[in-house]
Amino acid sequence: MLSPRLGEKMQKFIRIALTAALSLTVSGCFVSETALFDVDPDIRPVEPGWYMGYSVDEDGEIEGGDIWIGQVGYVDGILSSQTENMPLQGAAFYEIGPDSWIARNALEDGLYVYLTVFRYPDGRLFGHLPECDGLSSEERAALGLVFAEHGRCQVSSLETLEDAIQAYLGRNSGMIRNGAVLMPISPPEE
Repeated sequence: MLSPRLGEKMQKFIRIALTAALSLTVSGCFVSETALFDVDPDIRPVEPGWYMGYSVDEDGEIEGGDIWIGQVGYVDGILSSQTENMPLQGAAFYEIGPDSWIARNALEDGLYVYLTVFRYPDGRLFGHLPECDGLSSEERAALGLVFAEHGRCQVSSLETLEDAIQAYLGRNSGMIRNGAVLMPISPPEE
């Protein structure tokens, strides 16, 4: 059983994470009007089980000190948790390399947003929302990205998305520290 204090902290984290996620989704990310890849139930970067989640800032430090704890699994190839507001809730994944994926999530306005997800050797997963303005205007033009409202980059194909993500990662190699971490944990004691 979780202590009431920890439950309050989880609720605070959830509110902060939702606010941060919503602010990120309205500016600077890669979006599409249709899903750029199908759900593949065999691609499961997050192993079913118990996790602790937290946000990290650009210095790699835990933001706010709040955490999310819950059990995760998959429903029809989509990441899911019965604990509300789990980071990556509703995500489908596309593998782009060893221990590297693109996560797709539907936004309320009907668009799809794309994140990068990496697995560390210790089993932790790191999710990052690539920023369109992390690429120069020349790079965006060469990739065929449409710079749309709120600084979003409109992407029309999986190939373009992969190229844009690879360009973003190459340009920001070793400098991406802000995002969310999911860390496997033992089930909480009841």
